[in-house]
Amino acid sequence: MKNCIKPKHVVTSLLLAFIIISVSYAAFREMKQSDPIKIPDVAQTTVDRIATQTPTNSATSLEGVNPAPTPQSSIASKDQSAKPAKIMAYYFHATARCTSCRTIEKYSLEVITSKFKKELDSKFLEWQSINIEEQPNKHYVQDYQLKSMSLVLVKKDTNGQTSWKNLEDVWHHLDDKQAFYSYVDTELRHMMGQIDR
Repeated sequence: MKNCIKPKHVVTSLLLAFIIISVSYAAFREMKQSDPIKIPDVAQTTVDRIATQTPTNSATSLEGVNPAPTPQSSIASKDQSAKPAKIMAYYFHATARCTSCRTIEKYSLEVITSKFKKELDSKFLEWQSINIEEQPNKHYVQDYQLKSMSLVLVKKDTNGQTSWKNLEDVWHHLDDKQAFYSYVDTELRHMMGQIDR
């Protein structure tokens, strides 16, 4: 009787297998969720404007500028004939997107389009959502030291990129929309205050 399989062990093994399969299926469903983000009309107008200006499968390049190795590096000289200073707000995401990732993008776009319409219209502030799994965009992971889906603000002066900041705390404010808005608003206004216009 020592080599006999006990019914208790069989039931335990089957229940364990059922739990593992159920959790895996739930995680897979969450990753494959395809519900589109509901974007307010003002935000959709901005997204439509950006979509007509840039190809959908590639990101706007920084045109020969090597991203700074640290968020607070700077470039000293200014050229009066160069492009005007501006801020880029990049939302970096993967192909498979969870509910939290979609919420971060939605909230970020909402706060930017609702509180910075004038800056968007004047192109002092630009928004771009970038899939970092697409081949031409993979360099951003290294450029901005991305560890997860992220909202990154990039300050560019007349000579190109001068500094950037990954707003990692957006993950901590997912359950509090007002705190999320306040955090992004404060960080954007702080960066805008560093640029002479």
